[in-house]
Amino acid sequence: MSALPPVVGINFGNSYASIAVFTKENVAECIANQDGERQIACAIAFIGQEVYIGNQAKPHLVKNAKNTLLGFRDLLGISYDEIPSHLGGNLVQHPDDPSIPAWKLEVLQPPPRPLPPLSNSTHANTPSASAQHSALATPASEPVPVTRYITALEASTLFLHSLAQSAEDFLGNPLTGAVITVPSSFTPKQRSALLQAAKDASIPVLQLLDESGAAALTTLSPTWCAADPLPGNRTQLLIDVGHSSTTITLLVLREGLIIPLASSTHPIGGHTVDELLLKHFCTEFTKKTKTPLNPKDTSDTRSIQKLLLALEHTKRTISASPTAASLSIESLKSGIDFTSTINRLRFDLLARPFYAALSTAVQELLSSTQQTATDPITIDEIVYVGGTASLPGLDEHLSVSSGFREDAETAFKRGEVVGGGVGDPTTILSRGCTYQALLVSELAEDQERNGNKEVLEGIQREEKKNVQATVTSRTIGLVFPKNIDALTAAGNGDAAHPDSLTDELTRSAGGSYVPLILKETPLPARRTFNLLLILPPNYSSPLSGGEGGKKSVLIELWEVEEGIKIEKRKPSKELPDDDEDSETVKDGGDEDEEEEEEVKHAVINKLALVGVLEVPVKEPPKATGKKAQEAKDREQVLISIKAVRSIDGGLVVEACHVEGGAKVVLQA
Repeated sequence: MSALPPVVGINFGNSYASIAVFTKENVAECIANQDGERQIACAIAFIGQEVYIGNQAKPHLVKNAKNTLLGFRDLLGISYDEIPSHLGGNLVQHPDDPSIPAWKLEVLQPPPRPLPPLSNSTHANTPSASAQHSALATPASEPVPVTRYITALEASTLFLHSLAQSAEDFLGNPLTGAVITVPSSFTPKQRSALLQAAKDASIPVLQLLDESGAAALTTLSPTWCAADPLPGNRTQLLIDVGHSSTTITLLVLREGLIIPLASSTHPIGGHTVDELLLKHFCTEFTKKTKTPLNPKDTSDTRSIQKLLLALEHTKRTISASPTAASLSIESLKSGIDFTSTINRLRFDLLARPFYAALSTAVQELLSSTQQTATDPITIDEIVYVGGTASLPGLDEHLSVSSGFREDAETAFKRGEVVGGGVGDPTTILSRGCTYQALLVSELAEDQERNGNKEVLEGIQREEKKNVQATVTSRTIGLVFPKNIDALTAAGNGDAAHPDSLTDELTRSAGGSYVPLILKETPLPARRTFNLLLILPPNYSSPLSGGEGGKKSVLIELWEVEEGIKIEKRKPSKELPDDDEDSETVKDGGDEDEEEEEEVKHAVINKLALVGVLEVPVKEPPKATGKKAQEAKDREQVLISIKAVRSIDGGLVVEACHVEGGAKVVLQA
């Protein structure tokens, strides 16, 4: 284990946390803590002289809620007057500084250590001069009840220290670096407080990484879609469902670079689902036992807390199994045990208001993007983050209600969510932090050898201007004649349009269309790839110089604008199966006129011609027999394309026939 890089990725959420390190296979994996938990509850319980951290602290919410701390991450760097109403539960003003919120705890302080027993002999091993002294030890005193005040900074430090200890126990070495997630909504003051908590926990922080960036890094790792890698250039919708809120982020990935386009946070999350399930099971308990159980009744607080703790297991079971999940609670109220089951269909019906609210939030975000609205069919991948996002019903509902393409990638469609797969929403953030930790640590070593730490300091500096970049405002695309089919043979990943959209793209482009440099690409940019061209039978295109018999391929470079074409179609009518239904249809008595369906197609609008390339094609050696007929019917030509766009917008494009044709260059 000593060969593993001693770096760790920490996802420090407000309700749950996770830690990830590199395994022997150099793969970032989420690891369990000392209690065997990979999803570690952000909870601390002070019971007498004992301190419980993580999942073992949550059961104490039932009998000792006042001494159990939750939600301390979101209180970092916040004064008492700034505390949101939903977080202010058991908080008081710190007696030493009224501006600092704190939890007031009643704990037991260990008594002074008893005096050791006196010896009955002197140093000379002779009896002691006094016989009045007892040889027995002083009886131990009882623990002393005291009041203790714990701040969010102290609680976070204690919790982060336990996470770091788990990572070091797994690695067998002290940590040399860590990357910790941070919400994009955190202010500089809150980020500074988080850094201070990590420092007090003796964690060498390399960087605080935005949660959306951590998720995107995981999706760019080699293990993501390893069987069928996704294009390097794609549009990604990130749905991060936390316990108290959900953050939706629209990202553009450009060959390893991540560009956020829009983001929004909504007050819905895991607690929304909990409330819906809570209402259902309270009603069922009341109906079965004739004993009222009301979530709003303060006298039922302990019973409700028991039910909430049990619901966490129920939600995990529903996420992992297509069958029913059970719920069993001993002495839920008035000594009455409660047992129930719920299947996935019933669960999804209960959670439908949450699914619908999230779908509405997604549509609002896509319609609010800068310049023009983003149509759902342009989304290539949907990434889910968080325990509640593991619910299959959520993905099914969004896929239908939000208008995404059927081939839009999700971890659910690939079957990578259940069983700790690479698409597991509960581990994505910590694994992304681990990849970043390795990258930054290697950079730090390189900078230290060269005596230059400017790059590393720039990464660690908490300034938004450090991540700004000049990007392209429009796409540059290649358009080939209509009678030539162009297929991406290797490399660029930009031609990520589904086959169903090819016809409409061809019509709108006036020929076969292949994107060269997409919009929102950071500059400078370089693209190198090959295109396989399928030429029509007896294709001939003389060069401009008039050398007869030689072929060339004409390539137009256009500045284009992507758009959506909406086509209305009447749904196809199903033929009746029997004569009676046929007569009914003829009479028209029971036939209702069906509404037209909207079908969306991706199209482009050619704005400005950048230039034209005429690429000479070397004649292949003459074939005989069957091969000659095949070559005559369908000739294939491999064209190499190289494009460089400078930071000032200048464009240089080179093209040549791979099998030895002359190179042509376009500068614009």
